[in-house]
Amino acid sequence: MLHRLRALLARLTGRAPDRDGLRPEAISALAREVGDLARAAGALGGEKDKLHARLRRIQAEMDQLADLADKKRFRKLSKEKRRQLRDSLHRSREQLLEKVGSAEAPTSRLQ
Repeated sequence: MLHRLRALLARLTGRAPDRDGLRPEAISALAREVGDLARAAGALGGEKDKLHARLRRIQAEMDQLADLADKKRFRKLSKEKRRQLRDSLHRSREQLLEKVGSAEAPTSRLQ
């Protein structure tokens, strides 16, 4: 009942609640996506040891974050902290997409 009243009030005032992207499930899914992009960037990145070490660290951190987001105590984080975390994950995702998109082809042959 209270949920419906809040939703109605949000619609009437023209403000949509920003909760969907702040849910632990959404943050966990975003962290897993960033980790997967780091794996893909590592596969395309060539033989640069520093880059591979950094990408492995990103993968480990994203796996750890996804696991933490699934725990109860993650829900106790303030909305502002979760919003900052979500925004940071979006920036990381965009940077990794740029990296994967600009990667050189592994061979010079046309496939």
